[in-house]
Amino acid sequence: MHKNEYSKYTDAQIVEKISAHNQSVFEYVFKRYYQELCNFAFMYLKVEQSSEEVVQETFINIWEKRQKLKIQSSIKAYLYTSVKNRSINYLKSKATQVSQKSHSTSSEEHPIHIAENATVEEAMHNAELQHVLSQAIAALPKRCSEIFTLTRIEGLSYQQVADQLGISKKTVEAQMGIAFKKLRIFIKQHWELMIVWALVWYI
Repeated sequence: MHKNEYSKYTDAQIVEKISAHNQSVFEYVFKRYYQELCNFAFMYLKVEQSSEEVVQETFINIWEKRQKLKIQSSIKAYLYTSVKNRSINYLKSKATQVSQKSHSTSSEEHPIHIAENATVEEAMHNAELQHVLSQAIAALPKRCSEIFTLTRIEGLSYQQVADQLGISKKTVEAQMGIAFKKLRIFIKQHWELMIVWALVWYI
């Protein structure tokens, strides 16, 4: 069967196939959800490699325990819950390691705040918002995207960005104006996700 045909399977059928050692169906699920789960894990871990490792470990665990696989909810919700739990456990493990290095000055020793009480549905929605925001930033002209990322993502001041890029503060302000205008247009095209604008609209 062509892999695209698996999209017609119900979640129950997919789980049944994976439990019966159907590697093709498992690969279909992996490819379908891998990237969005990495984006989701990144919300917790803030490190791309760690996010990928957590997602890969989640799928490895599912395949290793496929014969006993039982999913009461949807496959998507199950995967998000599994990745969320692994991400939180990863952070707790890192926090424990940090606490044992009382004299270290590594940036990894900063307190880690984890949204453990957030529901999977809320976390999934936030991941989708972050994905749309990333798309919007990527769609900006190169200079706008660079300046916007430095100010809004990395938290640098306009003057710090100007110094780092060797341009004037007024140029930074002008580019940010362009960025906000283009982002506003992009977000309005995704009207159901207008809340994203609240994530970036502050000066």
